[in-house]
Amino acid sequence: MKGYFYLNPLLSLSLAITIFSFAGIPPLVGFFAKQMVLSAALDNGYIFLSLIAILTSVVGAVYYLNIIKEIFFYSPGHKLKTVDVENT
Repeated sequence: MKGYFYLNPLLSLSLAITIFSFAGIPPLVGFFAKQMVLSAALDNGYIFLSLIAILTSVVGAVYYLNIIKEIFFYSPGHKLKTVDVENT
């Protein structure tokens, strides 16, 4: 995944939006899913379980942001082979 943005920018941006949704960034669907689950757990008195869920969500977000860093902030370690269509 290192430097994948330089090889395929559109697919990299799509993956980044998906990963941000997994992490629970607010304008995306993943945030609302986590908010609903946590609010339901808190309404039913599962405070300790909610704290554990928040902690694991933060740990997961750190992992996801490392993937984003690899994709966008490093240069790729390999080159793409291009095919010469005119000579084939």
